[in-house]
This record gives sequence, structure tokens and C-alpha cells, in this order.
Amino acid sequence: MNKTSIKAFFNYYRQIVTVNLVISGLGSFIPIGYAGIKGHLTTFMLVFFIVGLIGAFYIFEWRHKKTYFFYFNLGLSRWHLYIGAFLINTGFYIPLLLIWNTL
Repeated sequence: MNKTSIKAFFNYYRQIVTVNLVISGLGSFIPIGYAGIKGHLTTFMLVFFIVGLIGAFYIFEWRHKKTYFFYFNLGLSRWHLYIGAFLINTGFYIPLLLIWNTL
């Protein structure tokens, strides 16, 4: 991967994470398992990691379908983008989960 491809990937991730945060924020109004703020934050983390990411992929696919040609011309397939975004979200989720379980 060259420098241009990495910049393009992070541009894609920035667009995905913006939609993901909106979906996760709306989904966190339903607390799971815990009462109070802990339940809302737990729901936010789960939605951010799973549902929000899939929803963000779907919305990006729906609104910016032709943008994938730009990424493909830079050597990034759709699956590279999906897996890369999933790995970055995993990198955020696991430390937060470990910190959250110690509280």
C-alpha cells in the first residue's frame, strides 16, 4: 500500500465513522442489561462495533456507490475497505471493553 492509498482509506473511514457515530448515538437510547448511564454506554459500544458499522456500510453503498471506483483505482477493493474499517473499530472496541469491565 502506498501513501496515497492510506490517505484514501482514512478518508473512507472518516466518512464511515461519522455515520456510525450517528447510528450508535441513536441506538444508545435503548439501554441493554444495566440501568442508567452504564446501560446506555454499553449499548453505544455494541451498536458502534456491530450494527452501526454495517449500517454505515449500507448507507455509504447507497449514497456513494460510484466512489468505490476511485478507491479501486488506488488499489483498494471494497473488501479491503470493509475489513480495514472493521479492524480499526476492533482496535477501539477491545480497549474500551477492557476498561469498561474493570469499572
